[in-house]
Amino acid sequence: MEPVKVFNNVIIGQFVLTGVPVKVYVGGRYLIITDPDDIESADMGFGMDENGAMRHFRYMEVDHLLVSGNVVDIDTYNDGMGATEEDPKKEKPAEDDAEDDAEDDAESDKLPKETIMKLGDILREASQEEVDADIEGAEAQIDAAKAKTKAAKAAEKNIIKKAKEKIKAAAAQPIDDSIDLSLKEIMKKIMGKK
Repeated sequence: MEPVKVFNNVIIGQFVLTGVPVKVYVGGRYLIITDPDDIESADMGFGMDENGAMRHFRYMEVDHLLVSGNVVDIDTYNDGMGATEEDPKKEKPAEDDAEDDAEDDAESDKLPKETIMKLGDILREASQEEVDADIEGAEAQIDAAKAKTKAAKAAEKNIIKKAKEKIKAAAAQPIDDSIDLSLKEIMKKIMGKK
């Protein structure tokens, strides 16, 4: 596989679809990818800034990703995917490799050890986090359904109790069949006429 030079919506989408938090680092700040639809376009993506505003960004401007708190730059991605350059002209002399390794070691000493991970480890970790989140979500749904059922039963009992009280009260009222006054008779009584 040939290494990729810049991030694109497919690469970012691979991480977003795992369900773990993904941020893109563009222009000196992180933008949160809130939904796979944010990176639907092959030209530009959307990300939410620290103030909650959605911002456009171009994929070629993405410096690195922050996946579940782990930095993933384009080189890390290529290494994780097993991408290699097969152009023999681009091979460096051995002493250049030694200098680069020394520089890489110096840079890696500056980074916390937990940020230096292989892509496969990140995806495995993401998968476990996704499973844990799915379990937690399902348990919350069960608890909510039980609470909803309990509340519905309590409401049903309350309605039945009130209806029975109304029936009892209505049945207890005396019925006087002798009162059969017409409207005229009622008006006469009110006005004091006979």
